[in-house]
Amino acid sequence: MNKASATGAPYWILVIRHYLKKGYALNGLTLPFLIGARTIVEPHLPLLSIEQILLQAIEHPAGTTILRCGNIGEYVFAELDAESQRYTSHYPHVGQLYFTDYSFQQTQDVAKLINDFTSLYADYLQQQRYSREAGEWRPFSSTDLSRLREIAHLS
Repeated sequence: MNKASATGAPYWILVIRHYLKKGYALNGLTLPFLIGARTIVEPHLPLLSIEQILLQAIEHPAGTTILRCGNIGEYVFAELDAESQRYTSHYPHVGQLYFTDYSFQQTQDVAKLINDFTSLYADYLQQQRYSREAGEWRPFSSTDLSRLREIAHLS
């Protein structure tokens, strides 16, 4: 049994938790990173699509956040933390997916979110460029791979 199924959380939530706990990320992780992470964390399973991850984020019981990260200029996802939970009534949201920086001024419908993120990231995913470094989308670096293997070894 893998760790994701043992805890009930999807693998990408485990990746987010690990990266934030270890200080590898400050605000969260991008969709391409989370999708590509499965190649290391759960290599025996197929990659999730943008649509599948967004639908899981919308339904994640603990809540999921999205904001545009100023450090990398991309949208990043994280699990709703205690601080943000106090303000959920003020954030635009779709289901349990909260837009904590108002990068989406109005609550979006699911189809529009899927379309917007597919337009942004489909090419990078097809090219297996999962990681954003120095302003460029690239394949996972040796550091990325090492950190993702930490999660795979926790399983």
